[in-house]
Amino acid sequence: LSPVCLGSLRRAASINAEYMGEVFRVAEQTCQELGDVDVLVNNAGIVSGDYITKLPESKIRMTFEVNTIAHFWTCQAFLPAMLEKNEGHIVTIASTAGGAGLSQCADYCASKYAARGFDESLRREIQHLGKTGVKTTCVNPYLISTGMFEGSKSSRGFWKILANILEPTSA
Repeated sequence: LSPVCLGSLRRAASINAEYMGEVFRVAEQTCQELGDVDVLVNNAGIVSGDYITKLPESKIRMTFEVNTIAHFWTCQAFLPAMLEKNEGHIVTIASTAGGAGLSQCADYCASKYAARGFDESLRREIQHLGKTGVKTTCVNPYLISTGMFEGSKSSRGFWKILANILEPTSA
């Protein structure tokens, strides 16, 4: 969860996004201290990095809780005020991995695919409500060398030109 208030006030909150109660607690605290959130950036992400047959249920569930379901909680917490004012922006950080499967990343790829679908459905709901001032953006970066994908290898052959693991400074 990374709520940001435009203008001179900014606040980013690092929380355990899998817990709905914590998301709502931080949302309420943020709005009390700074007012309504103008831009919400959903940027949580985890990966298990193991073969499907070796992933325990707990890791699969946690990946979806953090990478996808937390978007529901943040939007339920911040979207009503945006809709009421007909003003705001929700940014979903998904991944190009949500459009193409990767070995040992089935949970991650599937959860980021779901995040992309969430963003598209959210956009359609906002349009259906006639709220032209509330926008969404879905960002789909490639893998970034932050330690999260430790041990992952870049693509081979022709695809290596298009799909190297990115350094944070160039992402």
